[in-house]
Amino acid sequence: MKTNYEILGLPENAPLEIVEKKYGALIRQYNQRTAEHGATYQDIEYYRSITKAYDELTGKNHDLSDENPGSVIPYKVRKKLGKIGAFFSTYKLLFLFIGLVIALVVIFFLQRNVKKEDLYIKVLGAYGSKNTDALCEEIDKKSNVIDSSLINFFTVTTSTEYSQAKESEATQFIAQYRAGYIDVILTDKESYEAYVDDFVFLKLDDFLEQHKGEAAFEGLSYYTYEKPADGTGREPESGIYGIDITECHFFDGMQFEWYYDLEKGQQKTLILTLARSSKRPEKAREFAIELIESLKQESAPAN
Repeated sequence: MKTNYEILGLPENAPLEIVEKKYGALIRQYNQRTAEHGATYQDIEYYRSITKAYDELTGKNHDLSDENPGSVIPYKVRKKLGKIGAFFSTYKLLFLFIGLVIALVVIFFLQRNVKKEDLYIKVLGAYGSKNTDALCEEIDKKSNVIDSSLINFFTVTTSTEYSQAKESEATQFIAQYRAGYIDVILTDKESYEAYVDDFVFLKLDDFLEQHKGEAAFEGLSYYTYEKPADGTGREPESGIYGIDITECHFFDGMQFEWYYDLEKGQQKTLILTLARSSKRPEKAREFAIELIESLKQESAPAN
């Protein structure tokens, strides 16, 4: 009989940190596979075996009937939404058409408004602002490279539940990204992992190489994507796609709020990425440099 470590593909007595990372990687692979092809009986049994092994090694207690453990929506809520989901599945073509119309309308209005801005910042994850207009003014005042910024939040926290409003926000983000309106994306770890393999972020290896040796770029922590290329072009190349700027002081004193929840296992993280489809890549890089340089600055005094 295999040991729990063998089930997870780990050496005996592997550290807890390694167990956590390996289980997380296996679950992401499971979610990706079942999202594309659906969960078979073998898939479900596989999920239950690795989760049981993980629970016994860490002392945690998952509900093994949950076949989508990576969802931000609690399992009990998803069960209640199952019947609603079946209804939407029946009329999915109609809803796809409506979604397309909404996306086109969003793009039309963005084309009218975004042209006035010289940098569009999208913030994904456990962040928000009670006054984005004031935040834009604060950014413009502090920045040496931005004259007129636009910032928008797609807030997702550990307590976020499915809603039509959240679905519309997700649709808006994808429409904005594909149209090339987004330049800089700031994200937490959870949202980074959700989008990194969807060709949303620009590979940063060349950008970092250009600034190699500069004081501000020394000692940075990176977020990478490591996966062997399958030759189909359906996956990003392995490399660096995010820079940890959690300790960045640029937003100190601004209308920028953090919603991370340590009690629910969500760490405080802020990751700098550049949108792969940006129409203003040079401006995005200039602002990225400002954020990186602010890592070396002292924190602004509290108001």
